[in-house]
Amino acid sequence: MGLPDEPRSPIYRILHRGEGEAAPVRSVIVALVIVATLVAAVAIVRVTNQHEVLRLGYELSKRTEYVRRLHEERRRLELEYATLSSPDRIRPLATKLGMTQVSPERVRVVRRRPATAQLPQVTPPAPLPTPLPTPLPTPLPTEVARR
Repeated sequence: MGLPDEPRSPIYRILHRGEGEAAPVRSVIVALVIVATLVAAVAIVRVTNQHEVLRLGYELSKRTEYVRRLHEERRRLELEYATLSSPDRIRPLATKLGMTQVSPERVRVVRRRPATAQLPQVTPPAPLPTPLPTPLPTPLPTEVARR
């Protein structure tokens, strides 16, 4: 083994026993406290990570539901737009208001002037609102005609 006057590390002295010599109780208790502290620290880190995963999963679920609702609302609004802008719907309304169809030679096409320099439109993403917005009331056909 080693020389008797050779310096030994504290860990070596705690865990090393001579022949037939029992480890002192104090050393065993210190070692157990250190192990228990390490196990508790690892458990706390693991529980914290698990809590974060659950929280993020819940938030993802809420945002997924919000996106699904927005897609459904968009689909509903596109259908409403198609219905309200249908020529079959507009023709009788125009006739009620006294409008008549114009002959093709009286139609003039107005073209837009080309823009000199157009910059791309960049809009920052809006933060997700906490409460879902309430849907706007659907305007009646007479309200749409007045606008």
